[in-house]
Amino acid sequence: MADHFGGNWTITKLRTLNDYLEAYKKIFDKNLKAQSFTTHYIDAFAGKGDLVFEDSIEGNLFEMEAHYPGSAKIALHIKSPFDHYHFIEKDRSRCQKLEELKGQYAWAKDRVHIYNGDCTQELTKILKSFHITKDRAVIFLDPFGMHVEFDLLKTIAKTKMVDLWILVPHAVGFMRQLQKDGEIIDSVRGKLDRVFGETDWFEKFYKEYSVENLFGEEETILIKAVNEKELIEYYVLRLGEIFHKVAPNPLILKNTKNIPIFALCFAASNEKGSETAIKIARHLIEKKHG
Repeated sequence: MADHFGGNWTITKLRTLNDYLEAYKKIFDKNLKAQSFTTHYIDAFAGKGDLVFEDSIEGNLFEMEAHYPGSAKIALHIKSPFDHYHFIEKDRSRCQKLEELKGQYAWAKDRVHIYNGDCTQELTKILKSFHITKDRAVIFLDPFGMHVEFDLLKTIAKTKMVDLWILVPHAVGFMRQLQKDGEIIDSVRGKLDRVFGETDWFEKFYKEYSVENLFGEEETILIKAVNEKELIEYYVLRLGEIFHKVAPNPLILKNTKNIPIFALCFAASNEKGSETAIKIARHLIEKKHG
């Protein structure tokens, strides 16, 4: 059985990933020096391999259900394959479905590696096995909610070998946790500390105002002073503090009501390859926005 997910915004996200992977491998195939590297694709929330959309896709009013390959299959479908594919999935039943890919793509039997476990732990292990002079990788982080903490992003950035696409729940995740009056429970505040990698976010997102109460006395209140656009700009700046280069304008994904829900961000950790990587990513993002 396939996973059930979103709609057109999901298609846009996956097509952006597909286009980048095609361009990435084309560069490696044409550059003799680049060909000396072992290339890796890492999908840290790989799912089952297929998606099912229960709504109309791209105006198809005659099908109530549409099937579409997930990120794992999209990566396996590109014209010039990676040397290795690493699929991480915490759910055991989904891992079993991913194992079936080795039979569906016989050529990739020895290239596909399945990891049943926690994203942070498994991804960290994989990255530790890489070497700066031998390996290059593209990582796709498509988490459920706020599962990607900033320490993991630091680990990725420090490799100097990785191009990263990350789906950020700035509107459906972060904004919903930011109460208007700043009354955020400790567990949520701690989670946001770990996601943003600092505690200063609170002072940046909330402003103090002096108001007069019913008794004519002045009191100080907190009011949320950040919107979705400012929040993702802040997140991109945080990425820029640890990665060599970051695409300045992420791809904003919207629902059928044209309301922003996610942002697809891109960051490059390798100094020599980052300029080309950012150029490609920006082109793809601008094309999708257009």
